[in-house]
Amino acid sequence: MKSFALAAGVLFLAATTHAVNPASLPPNTWIGVIPKYVGAPDGGRLFPMGWNNKGAYDPSSRRTVTMDRWCDKIRGGTIYANAVLAYDPATNTCMVLKLNNWKKEDTPNGGYKTVEFPAHAQGPTPIDRHPLGGLALAFDFNSLYLSNGLNQTGPHGHPNDTWKFDLAGNKWSKVAEKGANPHPPHVCCDVMTYDAKNKSIVLFSTAGGQTTTWLLDPAKGEWKSAPIDASAKGVMAQGSGICYDSKRGQVVIFGGGHQYDSTSGSLSAYTTATNQWTRRKACPAAANAPGFAYDSKHDVFLAGIAGATWVYNPANDTWRQLAKDGLPEARWKSITYNTAYDVFVYQGGTWDRPVWKLFRYN
Repeated sequence: MKSFALAAGVLFLAATTHAVNPASLPPNTWIGVIPKYVGAPDGGRLFPMGWNNKGAYDPSSRRTVTMDRWCDKIRGGTIYANAVLAYDPATNTCMVLKLNNWKKEDTPNGGYKTVEFPAHAQGPTPIDRHPLGGLALAFDFNSLYLSNGLNQTGPHGHPNDTWKFDLAGNKWSKVAEKGANPHPPHVCCDVMTYDAKNKSIVLFSTAGGQTTTWLLDPAKGEWKSAPIDASAKGVMAQGSGICYDSKRGQVVIFGGGHQYDSTSGSLSAYTTATNQWTRRKACPAAANAPGFAYDSKHDVFLAGIAGATWVYNPANDTWRQLAKDGLPEARWKSITYNTAYDVFVYQGGTWDRPVWKLFRYN
């Protein structure tokens, strides 16, 4: 990892832009912004991990929420996400809501391991990880949920657990884990989102060519597996983009395939109440781990695919690539629709180059 210098107790601030008026943004154009970062207790700065393809919208604060890597002299230069971030496009401010109580510890062989530090005993937090698609915000419960993900340097290997972050109390609590209760198995690149109509977290996992469905009841904190319906045949959830279609009450996934290959442009919608899948028109461009979000105001889906911006219209089941792009490669990056300001938020970049962009669809 690249080295970086941190002044004790001083929060790194890049040159910031002024507050943004989303309504004044030119339509169908990605506009770069440099937020002001606030709230980190030990200074530090954002070093995007490059493995976050899932954000969420919090209607109570009108901010988009993601998890990414915050590096400071207390936690060290981990490669994994360890921070809950909330971005407000109107003020162009990124708030560090919570940092994990884990740190990087070098090992004699030149690698490192992820270990907890004393604050974890009083305030448990999930171990640092690549969340991939395992992030969802259940706004009816004012909570952010995190499940599974990747971290091979932890005490027990890759995490196989579920945590809840109370947005009002700014506190993590463990919901479930492998062995104690029914829990989705650890499968790389599973994806999940919140189904508002059924008030449940929906998680899809693909292994051996078969996609399975798990449902979490936020009120009870319990997972259960759904029967595998015949309509799931051929559906590929691994490494897909995922979002919730609030108009039709369906969970929609796009793309997916092998972890490192862009092999699919398929689009599939899942209805929780009936446990049924419906195929929609495939995109002309294949995508793996794309940024993918639903615009409830205009009833369209927006996807970031290898730097290009595509829009799907469910009313006539058509795809089109917008003429103006300007989007960095969207693979493993987060694209989230902010309903309050009618703007898409792109959050990505790698290492010491954070990238934030806004997009107003017309």
